[in-house]
Amino acid sequence: MSLKDEAAVDIVIVGAGPSGAVVAHTLASRGFTVMCLEQGDWVSPADYPGNKPEFELLLQQKWSWNNNTRNRPEDYPMNLDHTDVVPIMFSGVGGSSLMYGAHWLRLLPRISG
Repeated sequence: MSLKDEAAVDIVIVGAGPSGAVVAHTLASRGFTVMCLEQGDWVSPADYPGNKPEFELLLQQKWSWNNNTRNRPEDYPMNLDHTDVVPIMFSGVGGSSLMYGAHWLRLLPRISG
């Protein structure tokens, strides 16, 4: 559905990051008409730096966690001078999940004693 359509929607979600995407899927699967508004466009998986030899350089500029460094047209400046917690933000479909840099431990079978 595009904004040009005149059909009404039940719910509008701003941001299709990790939380917004889950909420959108949950509501849509229950029959609600959902529209997600996103600041930024889709990112092609071919553009991700992880499988490129120069990934460390790309992570410092084009894919930096800091939108002040990344400086994409969709980003907006943030004053981080007086904060101990720096948010990881990405303006695009998928939001900060595109920048996720954590570690998932493998689940092991439970051994009863």
